[in-house]
Amino acid sequence: MRAVGAGHSFTALAATDGVLVNLDCMQGLVGVDPAARRVTLAGGTRLRNIPNLLRPHGVALPNQGDVDPQSITGAINTGTHGTGVGYTGFAGLVRGFRIALASGEIRQAHPDAPDKLDRELFHYGRIGLGALGIVTQVDMDVAPSFVLAAREHAEPVADITRNFPNRVHAADHVEFYWFPGTDVAHVKTNTRHPADHP
Repeated sequence: MRAVGAGHSFTALAATDGVLVNLDCMQGLVGVDPAARRVTLAGGTRLRNIPNLLRPHGVALPNQGDVDPQSITGAINTGTHGTGVGYTGFAGLVRGFRIALASGEIRQAHPDAPDKLDRELFHYGRIGLGALGIVTQVDMDVAPSFVLAAREHAEPVADITRNFPNRVHAADHVEFYWFPGTDVAHVKTNTRHPADHP
């Protein structure tokens, strides 16, 4: 039995001769604690829906990638990340999760769980590629709501690579896409501002 999400991974990760489980019916915000900056999301919740779920509570995901069709647990299990040297990927935001094991047993994985198995599931299951079971719910850290000011432009690859280490420390989020056969890349720089920024 394997969980299948948006099919965004570029491998046969979910391929099986057995049963594929789709978590699309497990959607939404299960709980939120704005003061602690922590939320609980149902495992099948799509990344594209999370900003609208969190915004009324004044919180946001601190970081995410460029695409958003994935489920939150699929993104966590496959190591999805965004940009910015000061920001972790999804797995680094996880504080606990509920997982259905192959035996059918439901466990609460947590770093401080009294049971050793639950602690091990937490440590090995965050980027577990679905090998340990199916994550049905996840507790995550969030950030205060913010907006991004984006700047995109073309630039010679030689200029980018010459000072890229300085750039990534000078902005919240920086990335570039190089087009093979050319000497030009598309540069994206995003700067964070408070949610009420004009």
